[in-house]
Amino acid sequence: MARDYTSTKLREQYIVSHAILRQTLASYLKIRPAEVKYQYSRYAKPSLSEEFAKINPLFFNMSHSGDFAIYAFSKQPVGIDIQIIKPLRDLDVLVDYVLTSVFKGH
Repeated sequence: MARDYTSTKLREQYIVSHAILRQTLASYLKIRPAEVKYQYSRYAKPSLSEEFAKINPLFFNMSHSGDFAIYAFSKQPVGIDIQIIKPLRDLDVLVDYVLTSVFKGH
């Protein structure tokens, strides 16, 4: 929920990304956005509430990272993920920690 975020920016991103999700689901379901009901599994995977799932077997997922959000909609179960690629600091330290001497020279 938006109130779970202490950062104003993260709270606003949550509100906007979920408003877009709600509007898009409403368009698929041919109802008003305020009527859309969805739920989350214990693994945080979203799905339509049972009353809508019976009428329209629409599967969806969303992911967000940084200032970006991405959505997927399908007639079959679907998943999606987005991650901002951040430059690795201390790459040499990581290489020394992870790779054996055989692979360090390549």
